[in-house]
Amino acid sequence: MCIRDRSSIFHHTLKQKGLTYNAVKYFASYPDHTPLSMPALSPTMQKGNIVQWNFKEGDKVTPGDVICEVETDKATVGFEMQEEGYLAKILLPAGTKDVEIGQLVAILVDSQDAVASFKDYQAEGAAPQQTQQPKEEPRREPQQQEQQQQAQKEQQQPQQQSQQQQQQ
Repeated sequence: MCIRDRSSIFHHTLKQKGLTYNAVKYFASYPDHTPLSMPALSPTMQKGNIVQWNFKEGDKVTPGDVICEVETDKATVGFEMQEEGYLAKILLPAGTKDVEIGQLVAILVDSQDAVASFKDYQAEGAAPQQTQQPKEEPRREPQQQEQQQQAQKEQQQPQQQSQQQQQQ
């Protein structure tokens, strides 16, 4: 079945449901593809964090391959592929936090030729979220560190003396 046939069937289904044809044009402009959404990897999981991608865009994947590592509420679990294809687009980079179940994370295609068509693909709601990176403290020179430690000691001494006086 070619894309045009699928579009006609999809259009007919949308028309029956009272939806507009614009959605069909959006999907029909890309080669046949499979959207990969964040799966529920544990019974209590509602959101997950993408720890790392084990494949790059354009890589071939087969059933059983773990395409990425997802941190759930309980553990870090592999997102295992069920289908064969090529990873056309990674929509959420490694380090993305709080990805909801069902949110689109990547696109899979049947042929390597179709990968280039998804170079600029952006799905609604799949914009990368801000990743949380640890804040680095500014580097201090050894003299500055010593001065800071000395100042802290000086502040603590009067407090300790007043506490000793109150105990007596």
